[in-house]
Amino acid sequence: VCLRSKVPITLLHEDGSVLEEGWSGARQVRGVSEPGKRPFAFKYRVDTSRQLKDVSTRPAEVVSAIHALGDLNLVVIDSSKISGWDPSSSKWPTLKTNISKFIEAAGDKGHLIKADNEAAVRAAFESVAKMMASTGISEEL
Repeated sequence: VCLRSKVPITLLHEDGSVLEEGWSGARQVRGVSEPGKRPFAFKYRVDTSRQLKDVSTRPAEVVSAIHALGDLNLVVIDSSKISGWDPSSSKWPTLKTNISKFIEAAGDKGHLIKADNEAAVRAAFESVAKMMASTGISEEL
């Protein structure tokens, strides 16, 4: 299981004993499952004594950066409907608003491509490749 956290957390076994304490970032956690039980079940607690950073100004900073770059091609492939991320999350409206602001900031070089299934995702990447080829943009990967 790969877990990712932006804030320090403590992983607990189901019985409450500490598995790993106070880390953030990405970690691979290995466990052994017993027959008939869930393969992995971890509890966690977040260290609430640390003050979280205020990130409310970040979208405006991104918009400013897009304007400062000037000649920027920006393409966002929106696969939100098939992402697997909680569709009832209260974060969706903010994400969609921010993406719209970023696309708008890029002007006629900003593109939003919706992809609601695997074939559409593939087609979206093919569309991006065509855009890159038609403008002479290329990058060795």
